[in-house]
Amino acid sequence: MAANTAWAEAPEHSLASIPAQCIRWAGLAFLIPCFIGARILLRGLGVNSIGAQLLLKLLNVNYTQHSEPVQEPALVVSNHVSWLDPMVLAAQCDVSFITSQDTGKHPFLGLITKIGGCLFVSRKPWTLRKEIAEIANQIEPNSYIAFYPEATSSNGSQVLPFHASFFEVAVIQNIPVQPVVLRWATKEAAYYGDMTFASHLMQVMSLAELELEVIYLPPLNPKDFASRKELCAAAEASIRTNF
Repeated sequence: MAANTAWAEAPEHSLASIPAQCIRWAGLAFLIPCFIGARILLRGLGVNSIGAQLLLKLLNVNYTQHSEPVQEPALVVSNHVSWLDPMVLAAQCDVSFITSQDTGKHPFLGLITKIGGCLFVSRKPWTLRKEIAEIANQIEPNSYIAFYPEATSSNGSQVLPFHASFFEVAVIQNIPVQPVVLRWATKEAAYYGDMTFASHLMQVMSLAELELEVIYLPPLNPKDFASRKELCAAAEASIRTNF
């Protein structure tokens, strides 16, 4: 597995002052109902992008972006480290996320993902074909659909093995796959394993800043591959090489 050696050497980041943390909590309490209201009234995915940008500013998430996403409907795939990952991608392009039904059941994340227009899947073998077809039918002009092929988040030090199933969406619709590397420099951003969302949110809110690199890699054309498994392997290799 590809390892991020810089991650192991990264120092812990400093904490924000108590007044700054209080302002963040107040800002979050204001931003969430505004986002929910805007999504209900305006419907458009542009609300997601604006909301994500505001949240990243509130948390002082600083990212360096390399290259741009492909300017056409695409299936966006990346490594997965944190619940902040979707915010980073959504801040840069209007995107709908494929996520698990378990996320939809979370008392907080479930509400945000449902209001945000996420596409929920069970990943069970007997429902997979139907779910893939339904997602493929939702591809619209100038739209992006994103998912995390690792199917779970890691501690940020490595890329986990990819699962090929939802690459079929790109094959069905003949749209490019846009690989993205999310390289967090802040160890504390990682949300994985048995961590609880509430405790991790408190940790993130206490940090002075969070830093990462966002690397858009060359898109992959499904026609260049014999199957979704080969397409998945190429996307995984591209992300590992640049991780």
